[in-house]
Amino acid sequence: MARKNENYSAKFMDAAMKPRLRGAFFQEDAALKGFILVEVKQKELKLFLLVHPKETKIYDARFFTYGGTESTAIGEAVASLLVEKKIEEISAITPDMVERALRGDPEVPSVPDGRADSFEIVTDLMEAITKEYVDAHAVALAASVLKEKGEPSPVSYDSFTSQKKKWLALGKDEQLKKIENVLELEVRQFLNQDGGDVEVVDLVDGVNVMVEYQGACGSCAASTGSTLFSIESSLRSNLYDGLRVIPNGF
Repeated sequence: MARKNENYSAKFMDAAMKPRLRGAFFQEDAALKGFILVEVKQKELKLFLLVHPKETKIYDARFFTYGGTESTAIGEAVASLLVEKKIEEISAITPDMVERALRGDPEVPSVPDGRADSFEIVTDLMEAITKEYVDAHAVALAASVLKEKGEPSPVSYDSFTSQKKKWLALGKDEQLKKIENVLELEVRQFLNQDGGDVEVVDLVDGVNVMVEYQGACGSCAASTGSTLFSIESSLRSNLYDGLRVIPNGF
């Protein structure tokens, strides 16, 4: 029997304070790969999934929430559990499974007593994903019928996971070197023209590129909008499409 707990587990707090999968996917991301974009929202938590249309497997997942600590940790855990699952398998993801995934000690709940109901949103999310996928798949199927004959079919799920494995197999120094090369060739010249620059501060888990803006880029609104999008797009198209650019302080 699990022991009582008066605090959030360290693993829970780490997921809340340092989420790796916070973000979003857009229709352009799905179209680029020939995948289906599934978006669902329950209460303050929203999920974005890229699903292979033939294999029904979730290639990648992101979450976004305006909520606080609990919503962020739950979103991170749910998104992580969804990756590489088939749509027909996700009903096995339960509130209890997510709660246990956030435990540090298997015998100690990840949340204080009385907060277990925070995980009830998981059931609603899984049901929403299943329903939304049916609708999104139907739209994608109709669109494919309208495409001209001879247009290439969606790339296999394995080819995308292969790209991911190759990138993550590189050492951190090699990954940083490749990131710097892309920034130098495609990004810095435009930032320099406006009196700004960007410095890579760290690379976390091979996917989160921590950056610090310099000069004119440091405080402008574009640093979290168009500039951020441009940097992220360049890195994704040249290196690995799972990269995320995160400015210091966010």
